[in-house]
Amino acid sequence: MKQKILRKLLVVTPLFIIVLAFMSTCRLNNSKRACKLRFGVLFTEELEKGPLDGRMLLMISNDESREPRFQISSRSPNAQLIFGIDVDGVLPGDIAIFDANVFGFPLKSISEIPAGEYSVQALLHKYETFHRADGHVVKLPMDRGEGQRWNQAHGDAITYELIPYIEKKFRGIGEGWARTLYGGSTGGWESLAVQIFYPDEYNGTWTFCPDPIDFRAYVLVDIYEHSNAYYVDSQWKRTPIPGFRSYLGEVLATNEEANHLELVIGTNSRSGGQYDIWQAVFGPVGEDGYPKPIWDKRTGKIDHSVAEYWRENYDLRYILERDWKTLGPKLKGKIHIYTGDMDNWYLNNAVYLMEEFLKSTKAPYYDGTVKYGDRHPHCWCGDYENPLSISMLTVNQRFAPIMVKHILKAAPPGADTISWRY
Repeated sequence: MKQKILRKLLVVTPLFIIVLAFMSTCRLNNSKRACKLRFGVLFTEELEKGPLDGRMLLMISNDESREPRFQISSRSPNAQLIFGIDVDGVLPGDIAIFDANVFGFPLKSISEIPAGEYSVQALLHKYETFHRADGHVVKLPMDRGEGQRWNQAHGDAITYELIPYIEKKFRGIGEGWARTLYGGSTGGWESLAVQIFYPDEYNGTWTFCPDPIDFRAYVLVDIYEHSNAYYVDSQWKRTPIPGFRSYLGEVLATNEEANHLELVIGTNSRSGGQYDIWQAVFGPVGEDGYPKPIWDKRTGKIDHSVAEYWRENYDLRYILERDWKTLGPKLKGKIHIYTGDMDNWYLNNAVYLMEEFLKSTKAPYYDGTVKYGDRHPHCWCGDYENPLSISMLTVNQRFAPIMVKHILKAAPPGADTISWRY
């Protein structure tokens, strides 16, 4: 008995990428479907002469309202299908095969696609080869304006080279007491981290909706105590761990869904997604030159040896508590944190843990600020009166005067507190 799985195949191709469907039938044997559906993807010389390395993505949609590539999401109930494979040295005319063994999202295999009418689209995300100073050779996607990122910390270069250059160019004072920081989301984590890692070089941070600042609340995962990042530790139950919610608490994606989509888009932390970004920043270098994973991207099993590296190097609450004897005197009055209590990524949970520590500090007391926006989502920035769409546009107007007062109060005797105030 044969069952038709694709009644209609509409191929939507960017430029000269061509998608071919092979053996698009399934048979039923002993009530088990043995699917032989495969897709082949190739590009022509008109597009690239090659050879090319990268991630080949195959997107399949039964919604004709938009191109399939605009319907890929871990948060939408209308999310469509995507599958991905790595390609190395592919030439024009070479066929990249997608079969039942290729991992996908939300369905894990093309063998699970039911009969129907679909649009199919392919995309090659090109990688470039980099020879690292430590001897590793890695292939990475470059930022081409679409938001792809491969984050690495460059704190020394920014603090000791870039900022002094800017200050010299534009008549900056060039001393730590005259510099303040602010940032939101990942920029919020960075602003707090820079203040902690370079306590003498900056005179205060106003940190909004920061990425996890305590890894006991890495979204909803305690990377030190939990064994799995996707499901609650339990002998019998299998309760998914949420990963993203609306400001009313409606779960829009689980942690597993968000990570599986990233895995399809790019292996080795190359998706440009939120978890891969964090892993690229916080993680140690693995034997292959890529970030060593904090957990198995397929199963969610946590690697606690990686978690210990994260704790010692990037868990901001832990570092503050560990080093408060030396950091405390340098950070008094400099830490100001704001977040919505319904942050979409549950980032407020890590702020609660940070606040608990900060309020317990002595010799000295931290003497800063931690504030929450009631029912506000990511990225609340201290405005109790206006919606996020407005308040994000007024950060400078609201906080620049506060920073100026702080700078004037901390200015050393004889310092220039006049020429830069217009």
